[in-house]
Amino acid sequence: MSRGNKKLLHTLIPALALGLVTLPGLCEPVAGKAPPQATLTESLWTGLWENNREGQRIASYRGIRYAVPPTGPRRWRAPQLLEPAAGQIDASRFGAACMQTSYNTDWYADVIRNFGGDPALAPTPGAVSEDCLFLNVWAPEGAQNLPVMVFIHGGNNLGGWSHEPNYHGSELAAHDVVVVSINYRLGVFGFFAHPQLRGEDPEGGPGNYGLLDQIAALQWVQRYIAAFGGNPEQVTVFGESAGGAAIGYLMTSPQARDLFRYAIRQSGAFDLYQHGDLTIEEAYGEEFQRDLGAASISEMRALPGAQILAQAQQTYLGKEAPEEKREFYPVRDGQVLAHIPQKAYTKPLNGEALMVGFNRDESLMYVDETVSDIDISNWWQQYFSGPQPKDGEFAPAQPARRRMAELQDATWQDCSSAEVAHLAQRYSDMPAYLYRFDQLRGTMANNPIGVYHGAELPYVFDSHDAWLPNTRADRDMTQLILRYWTNFAKTGNPNGEGLPHWPQLSSGGKAMLLSAVPRTGNWDPDGLCEWRSITSTVK
Repeated sequence: MSRGNKKLLHTLIPALALGLVTLPGLCEPVAGKAPPQATLTESLWTGLWENNREGQRIASYRGIRYAVPPTGPRRWRAPQLLEPAAGQIDASRFGAACMQTSYNTDWYADVIRNFGGDPALAPTPGAVSEDCLFLNVWAPEGAQNLPVMVFIHGGNNLGGWSHEPNYHGSELAAHDVVVVSINYRLGVFGFFAHPQLRGEDPEGGPGNYGLLDQIAALQWVQRYIAAFGGNPEQVTVFGESAGGAAIGYLMTSPQARDLFRYAIRQSGAFDLYQHGDLTIEEAYGEEFQRDLGAASISEMRALPGAQILAQAQQTYLGKEAPEEKREFYPVRDGQVLAHIPQKAYTKPLNGEALMVGFNRDESLMYVDETVSDIDISNWWQQYFSGPQPKDGEFAPAQPARRRMAELQDATWQDCSSAEVAHLAQRYSDMPAYLYRFDQLRGTMANNPIGVYHGAELPYVFDSHDAWLPNTRADRDMTQLILRYWTNFAKTGNPNGEGLPHWPQLSSGGKAMLLSAVPRTGNWDPDGLCEWRSITSTVK
């Protein structure tokens, strides 16, 4: 379901104090020119110039606080939007990442290893802290009233940070958009519930603090992005994996109404199956309190963040923890989220147009060679209805690992992506564009992870890491994706002059199959979504 899914991580990032970090692989600042400045009333943000690959100057504003630090007594409270200070504000260095383990770094290491590279090249967040509610802005020189693209990172709500090298926005911004990337609270800091937290915040919060952070960041964009050359009435939210699922929640939350116009969801429509129950999460929260040896929420707020993080690894992610306890995702609290997803999607959704899709081999990197026919049969019985098809009935016979990966893709990604697109069109009269990302990177015909989960990200941002093989096809694909994504942000429609036509999702089920030579085709050739037991339950 998300990067590094089902892995147990017990190694903490050693640097837990607030700090500022510059990561290798990002565009370096341009010397010899006065830094860019964004002005609004009495506030003046000062950033850095970057040159993209074509030599175009891009203004980069880093580490902008959008909310009051959620530390001490503000731990497990709804975010408080921060009014910018009067005078000059330094926006030249990235802020700390939110509290996390090596979760995302380990994911990068896995990908690098599968491409034959050195896992030591995997990026790390540098400093992590509870004081982490920062965002970053990239804008082309002279930007005025441009469409805005706000990115929500993935990482299973356990890892990730806004300034990962993959999310550096200078190349994307060069296509006449303003790019924003945001941090939000993760894990037990962002998705924790406890009976004592009920009623603390008038607009809700228990179990949904990370989602409320995203809403606060979008509110900040509405108020201040014009100073950076962006149009607050033309905002697109886009995200991958947990970030894509977050957008599903934002589309159904009354508190996110009027905060964005268009939505792009990359490999993250599995919120359709997540019914997060507040009462259950509160029971987990009380168990966590007991494990900490604290008498109250007040005592828990007084404990060091590192202690909270370490104990959460044991209580929620330990070997004996049930599967449902391992998920840090939003819950139905009656305020931020009122309905289970299947019902919420039958209500008017936030936004005016949707692009949603998945990668061809989402699950392959998470399935090992030891999977057996019994494992496959058990998976089918848990998530699918009807008799299990015989090997080769829907598709040519294939190794067990491939068959299991195909079932897992249908379980969490393929079917839910198509379903939310259908629901958006049917109940909200919202144009919806479905895709499957098919670009197999480089020349590795036998790539052990295929078109893996997250494979599209370097194409969307044109942020290809040095350890990734790149061919002419990869470069062509990058330009194609950049145009489709930015066209959508500008008009709510990915199509444009010189691009292969991308039709809206139709009853025929055709999707855009994205590769260097894109085409429309059947995204579910084996018909597995007809058997996915929860799919199409809303008609």
